[in-house]
Amino acid sequence: IVVSFFSPSGYEHFDHQAVDFIFYLPIDFPWVMRRLLRVLKSQKVVFTSYDIWPNLIWNCQKADVPTTLFAARIVPGSTKQWPILSNFYRHIYGASARILQAILGS
Repeated sequence: IVVSFFSPSGYEHFDHQAVDFIFYLPIDFPWVMRRLLRVLKSQKVVFTSYDIWPNLIWNCQKADVPTTLFAARIVPGSTKQWPILSNFYRHIYGASARILQAILGS
């Protein structure tokens, strides 16, 4: 199991003994994500909550690596609902093999 973080706060509060390898996720450029998938030889990629990396998701789709978005949520007033951005997010979410939704208020 490999775990990555973008923020130092997530990295610092994670139980490092629970995984095989932990690292900071590089910037979401298409060529960087392609190389990352090759190096890690990923069999599955799981994203949590707001941590959506479009180029990583699209590269997973091209490489037939299934993706899961865990604890997905769109709060009222989210930019994901804006007409100009909704199509962009539709393509991102549409590329995910599985989306597990968080129920607000639970």
